[in-house]
Amino acid sequence: MGQVIRINLTSAQREVLEAIVARPSEVAGLVRRARVLLLSDAGLYPSSYGRLATSSRLPSTARMHRSRSEWGSLLRAYEQRGPQTQIDFCRARGVSLSTLQWHLRKQSQAPAKSGLVLREPAILTAPRLVRIELPSSPPSVEVVVGGSVVRVFVGTDVTYVSALVAALQRC
Repeated sequence: MGQVIRINLTSAQREVLEAIVARPSEVAGLVRRARVLLLSDAGLYPSSYGRLATSSRLPSTARMHRSRSEWGSLLRAYEQRGPQTQIDFCRARGVSLSTLQWHLRKQSQAPAKSGLVLREPAILTAPRLVRIELPSSPPSVEVVVGGSVVRVFVGTDVTYVSALVAALQRC
């Protein structure tokens, strides 16, 4: 058995390693080594590396359970994330995308417990019909070329029309 060496990565080192793992075109050996470092930083031992180090899942998702308060903190951080995408947010925090989306749906479906007062539903009124006058189409000229009829609006560029007619005569 190999010796267990506990490492502590800085957030910058962790981001670089996670970027290597996330790149689909990266060399497999380098990705495997990056995963091993991330797993070591997470406190997992070499005996548990086997499947996790070669798995396509990010090693930061190895933790399977978070408490309600941890999820509350994560969801508050998600709401304040700025322009960061869901995938980037999940990678940075070691959360699977589907789990984050499940918690977001659950949060949006839960009734607000913030003391908000529900209002009476608005009274619906019958829709009101409004007459709309569409402008008439601009005047046009029809040009017959061979067996084709081309409608050209008045004001169309004469050079364009002559090139169009010449092209139709060649067909």
